[in-house]
Amino acid sequence: MWSKILLVILTTMAVTAHAQADKDRVYLKNKSLILGKLVSLDRDSALVRFNSGDHWFETGDIHSINIKGNTGAEVDRGVLDSLNTAGFKKKFDMMLQCGVMAGGGINNRDVYPAMSLTLVYRFKKLLQLGLATGYEQYDDYRNMPVYLYYKGDLFRHFSGAYYYAGAGYSKMWGKPHIEQEVDNIKGGPVLKAGVGFIFASKSKVDFVTTVGWSRQHMEMEYPLYHTWGGEWKTEVSRTMDRLEFKIGICF
Repeated sequence: MWSKILLVILTTMAVTAHAQADKDRVYLKNKSLILGKLVSLDRDSALVRFNSGDHWFETGDIHSINIKGNTGAEVDRGVLDSLNTAGFKKKFDMMLQCGVMAGGGINNRDVYPAMSLTLVYRFKKLLQLGLATGYEQYDDYRNMPVYLYYKGDLFRHFSGAYYYAGAGYSKMWGKPHIEQEVDNIKGGPVLKAGVGFIFASKSKVDFVTTVGWSRQHMEMEYPLYHTWGGEWKTEVSRTMDRLEFKIGICF
C-alpha cells in the first residue's frame, strides 16, 4: 500500500515537471515565478512571451533565469550569466520536519511518529552537505539517529524539488515493557534517501515536504540462561526498513 502511495506521489511530481519543461523560468526578487519564453534580455529589461501576449520586466527586479533550450539572438548572455551567478547564495539552511514512519513487513504495518532537524550548507546547487538528527519510533523501540546529510537541488531557485541521502549511526533504547525482557539494546548504522519539495514564501521561512526511505540496524541481547549444558545468551539483529512522510519548515 505504502509503495503504491509513494509511486503515485513520484509520478505526479514527474508529470508536473514535464508539463513545464519547455518553458523558460524567470524568478523575480519578490519570489514570483514567471513561466514563458524569454525573447530578449539586456542590462535594463527582459521581454517574456506568454500565450496571451508579451510582457516587459526590469532587469533589476529579476533574481535569476532558467533557460529551456537555446537562447535567442536578443538575449545578452553576459547579463544572463551575471543574474544566475548572483542568484545562488552560499549559506546555511536549517530544516525542522515532523511526520510519520510506516511499514515494517506483512505482520507489522504500524505508523509511528518521527521528526528530524537538519543543518546543511549550500556550496552549490548539487553540493549541499550537513548533519541531521531526530527522533523516531520502531515498534517497541525509540531511536535517535545522527547522520551525515547530502542534498542536491533540482532546478531550485525559490521553490523546487530536491533529493537527499544520509548515512550515520543511532542511539536506540526500548520502551519500558521491552526493557524488562532484554539486557541491552544497541542502535546501529542508519541509511536514508528520498525526495522533497520546498514551497517558497515571501518571508524568511519556507515550507518543505519530503517522501523517503529509511533503513535502521539494531541489536538486542537477551538475559543469560543457565542450563545443564552451560550458559546461553541470545543475541538478535534486526534491519528495519520504513517509508518516511514529513512536512516542516526551512529557514
